[in-house]
Amino acid sequence: MKSTLSLFDLDKTLVPFNGNELYPQAIDLLKEAAEHGPIAICTNQGGPACRDAGWGDKFPTVEDVAWRLIKIRDRIEKLTGQRVFIYYCLVYKNKDGQLMWPEFLSHYGTDNYDPPIPGQADPNWRKPNPGMILQAMKDFGAIPTMTTMYGDSADDEGAALSAGVKFVKVGFARSD
Repeated sequence: MKSTLSLFDLDKTLVPFNGNELYPQAIDLLKEAAEHGPIAICTNQGGPACRDAGWGDKFPTVEDVAWRLIKIRDRIEKLTGQRVFIYYCLVYKNKDGQLMWPEFLSHYGTDNYDPPIPGQADPNWRKPNPGMILQAMKDFGAIPTMTTMYGDSADDEGAALSAGVKFVKVGFARSD
């Protein structure tokens, strides 16, 4: 059987929102996916942009996001026995459709737009855009028919559909 690339959203798919501990059901899903091929994470992480916009300290810093992603990646690698890549976007899109960047990337939001740092500043990476998925497929040499995106939101589904890959709705968050 051909190898299947499995891509996972992070928050409310593998872990609670802004959490670090994998849902027990997610552990089973990750182990199963790893038996069929490589796995990667595709996650929007716009919190630092909100923090730097002055929305408050309840939002994480870029460093907070980086350490959280590393901890989760390390757990998944230990669990699955394979290297796990993380594709993430630090851009936030507010309810008015305005794109916001963390302070250290804010120059990318100007008229003098330079090529972005891959995965951090490219608004085409922010789901529901397909950028993260397309880059993961390129990096793994995968084709759409052999790629599955697992996620909990309409943005995850939109990104999968835009990239032409299968989408599986997964949500282990409790609704209490």
